[in-house]
Amino acid sequence: MTSTPPIINLTPPRLDEDCIAQRITCIRPKRAKALKLEGQIVDGKLIMHNYGAGGIGWTLLFGLVDHSVRQFEELVASNPQFANRPIRIIGAGCMGLYTAIGLHKKGYQVAITAKEIEDITSYKAAGIVAPSKITTGKSAHEAALIERLALSAYATYMAIANGTHPYISAGARHIPLYAYPGNDDTDFTLTHYVTAGLISPPTTVMIDFGTGKRYQVAHYETLFIDTVTLMNRLHDLCRTAGIVITKAHVTHFNDLVEDVIFNCSGLGATALNSDAAMVPVQGHLIALKHQPAAPAHEYIIHARVQTVGRNGYPRTEYVYFVPKGEGMLGTSYITCQAGLDTNAHEFDRILQRARNFF
Repeated sequence: MTSTPPIINLTPPRLDEDCIAQRITCIRPKRAKALKLEGQIVDGKLIMHNYGAGGIGWTLLFGLVDHSVRQFEELVASNPQFANRPIRIIGAGCMGLYTAIGLHKKGYQVAITAKEIEDITSYKAAGIVAPSKITTGKSAHEAALIERLALSAYATYMAIANGTHPYISAGARHIPLYAYPGNDDTDFTLTHYVTAGLISPPTTVMIDFGTGKRYQVAHYETLFIDTVTLMNRLHDLCRTAGIVITKAHVTHFNDLVEDVIFNCSGLGATALNSDAAMVPVQGHLIALKHQPAAPAHEYIIHARVQTVGRNGYPRTEYVYFVPKGEGMLGTSYITCQAGLDTNAHEFDRILQRARNFF
């Protein structure tokens, strides 16, 4: 006999128009072919590239940066002329900041140059770990590398959430994630974390919003990445370490006096590194206000729903809800879109999907 799954009562977000705090558009720096994660010597400079993760940058952050720094030290071992040289990092997103901190803690002299510092995608990201298949479309080699880096990054987030990280004290916390349709793992890489023992296997539960809407879902105990808190903490660490961040647009590696450069420039790499494989991916998020007090919304929803597109054809879309701020809805994933003012209709679609779901 099949047992009835336990019922979890959840408080739905308030989605009236006066509960919309902000409509946010961001551009993810994705590389169509593969991540650019390698070093090269150009015009007498050692350039370490680390960019192109658009959409999974936070998911891979600590693993990617640690791997990039290891690559650097291996290259220096065979090219000793670059040993103990000052290092310039291009980019002040999460990759650039954490790279600077990691290198500083190893004793290197580090500085950062970035075109933008405050209003950047790293702050705007929703903070869901591995919401989609991060290895889809990758070669077997890159898929294995991404999986390994994702597991390494998750272990670091676990240390932050558990209070055991040596210098990052906040920015990740334990949280339930409810995936709909129930027990359908086709949209997740969370299986990798389960297999590695970082996440317990999902259980089947029924979530009830008290609105007449209830769903049988897969319940994971995972982590929420508070991207704003983490970015602020990384900036604090840079200030404490005396790492100077200069706001400037670098158009050529030879514009910099340093002979060692970490290129974490994201979309800037399109021109800076003449990289035609870079693809801007537009995303839309809705920040909420006037929500119930914490911890009413301390959960993540990842739901796959069937809708009808603007052209009248069936379309698979997603309902995301995360407890960022007072709550955040997302998101779209529109490739080859670099503008912040286009596709404003996506906000209406996100909101309508959420209202239908909750």
